[in-house]
Amino acid sequence: MSYGHRVLLAALATILPLGGALAAGDNYFPPNPYDQRFCAGLAQQFRSENAARIACTSATTAIVVEYFDYWPEAVGQSLALAARTGLAPGIVLVCRNDHRHCENAAAAVVQAFAHSATPLALWDCSLTDASLSDCDKLQ
Repeated sequence: MSYGHRVLLAALATILPLGGALAAGDNYFPPNPYDQRFCAGLAQQFRSENAARIACTSATTAIVVEYFDYWPEAVGQSLALAARTGLAPGIVLVCRNDHRHCENAAAAVVQAFAHSATPLALWDCSLTDASLSDCDKLQ
């Protein structure tokens, strides 16, 4: 084996474990900065399957907070959380773009839940809403 190959292998042996360590760190899935804001006053739990994500529960509803463009993930996460907690599913869609796009995403969520005849609590929140009570409750 040539000297160049040995140097390359040594470099890879040094770098590869570092990449795995970075992927396993707390910043692999960046936290949603709106989790804390829209879950204020509710019971909060760390969602280990999403690394840095938080879900919240009221007495009746298990709520996930997600950006509107990730509405399919929000549907799946809310159903999984509801099944795990025995509560009704809830979604807070955070609108960070043109509100028309957010309305389309909210309509898609409503349609998905209507298709399965599953009740849903759905909030449409903007980046400027200070708390969940400032958001539009759609269902």
